[in-house]
Order: sequence, then structure tokens, then C-alpha cells
Amino acid sequence: VTGDARFAGSWHLLSYEMQEEDEPVGYPFGPHAAGLLVYTADGVMSGQVMQPGREVQAASHIHPSLAGYIAYCGRYYVDEEAGEVV
Repeated sequence: VTGDARFAGSWHLLSYEMQEEDEPVGYPFGPHAAGLLVYTADGVMSGQVMQPGREVQAASHIHPSLAGYIAYCGRYYVDEEAGEVV
């Protein structure tokens, strides 16, 4: 099964946290990370997260300009048994 009308729409990031076992919660994009998730009912999604105030580099320095920013996209499905969006 792909897609789910319950998720269709755009969602703004409230918090971006990472935690490894026995470690305190970390904030890789700072405590006020900005982000957006977009889900379609037919199973396509995209996500973006950035660190506010990050310094944008010149276009000739493509790799450094991506510091503090991630984006991804693809297909998704809802695993009802596990209670997860995959």
C-alpha cells in the first residue's frame, strides 16, 4: 500500500532532535531548526530541514553551501502494524 490521505498536505517542523543511546538529546541544526514535510495522497513525499541564519556560500562552492541544510524525497507508505511512516 502506498500513500495515505491522512498525511496529504504540508507539515512544518516543530523540532529536529537526535539522540543516541545513553547520550543527551542533540540539535544538529540548532534549537530553532526550520523545516517542511510534504506528503501526497498517492505516496510521494519530500522533506527539507535547515539551520536558520546559516551562511550561504558562492555557487562555485557547492558542497560548503549545503552546510546546515538537508533535503530528501521519495515514496512513502504507512506501516499500520508498527505505527510508522516509512
